[in-house]
Amino acid sequence: MFDEVDFEIDKEGWNEYELHDGRHRVTLRMRAILTKIWKPKIIAIEEPVMIGVPKESQSQKKIPKDEFQMSFQNIVVVGNCPAELMGSPTPPVPPNELSQLKTEDIEFTAFNEDWNVYTIPSSGMKLKIKLIVSSVGKAIEHYDQFGYPFYVVQSTNAVVPIPPKSKK
Repeated sequence: MFDEVDFEIDKEGWNEYELHDGRHRVTLRMRAILTKIWKPKIIAIEEPVMIGVPKESQSQKKIPKDEFQMSFQNIVVVGNCPAELMGSPTPPVPPNELSQLKTEDIEFTAFNEDWNVYTIPSSGMKLKIKLIVSSVGKAIEHYDQFGYPFYVVQSTNAVVPIPPKSKK
């Protein structure tokens, strides 16, 4: 069981990558959008009583107070694509079929991987979140609604909690 946690957006920006698609260069822009934060409702879980051990020396297993579950929506936008790489738009690929697409690996260079920053008003805690790309694959014979090549991106979202500054 979880409670939804309200948060405010302090900063959200675009990450930019240059894809080395053959002899062509393509710009890929990505953004990780934090959509929800949940906090566990259960604060402590009781351990079974250990026979022969004094009750006061038995401890409860605690879930950290600031443990969260988060969900994200990652947005990928292709730009500055040469006409030679473009094709006729193909039907969208359902998310559950992305891993089955035939792709060719594409080398890339990160130009900007910046931190998004969010504040949890109830605690004053800040969350810094960075989308980090680990690989890019170009789907064979698949194009987006504009005719740009369809790129499959593997990424992760690094999360760094920043406790509120204590008042002196």
